[in-house]
Amino acid sequence: MSTLKVNSIEARTGTTITIPSGSKLTGTIVQMVQSTMTTRVLINSTSEVDVHTGTITPQFADSKIIVSSDIAMIGRNTNTIRFGLKRNIAGGSFTLLTEKGGYMDDPSYWHRSDLVFEFIDTPNTTSAVIYKIVQQQQSAYNTYFNYATTYAGFSSSDDGRSRLTMYEIAQ
Repeated sequence: MSTLKVNSIEARTGTTITIPSGSKLTGTIVQMVQSTMTTRVLINSTSEVDVHTGTITPQFADSKIIVSSDIAMIGRNTNTIRFGLKRNIAGGSFTLLTEKGGYMDDPSYWHRSDLVFEFIDTPNTTSAVIYKIVQQQQSAYNTYFNYATTYAGFSSSDDGRSRLTMYEIAQ
């Protein structure tokens, strides 16, 4: 193995530097995939319910995947809510990776809330990886996802869009 030491790298022609197929720059973003919810979801059950999914197929088996969520929701009434992030590799079963809890405490008006988090995963595969946000609540009150309303503090319908973003990071 040899070492090349330089102070700068520039394209010989144009402005693009190409990394050969099968090669990678450690610590860089290999790809980014974003899944946007386009429909409203109403949950009024105490069972665990799927909220949103996103799929990424890593190019390298040793990559890390950063999963980032911005799930917009509104709810009303007193309710304890649990959210989970689950993963499925190559069509296998879903495994819980992490979970968070929340609480809404006033039945007199709609509460706006955003489930925002990041999780770093190491799936060790180049097969398709499905990430899924799930929700379970203590009582069967109405909780809406992707429901933008000015009553809940949204300024437009686009404010209510939920997204799951997955970044593959080369190792």
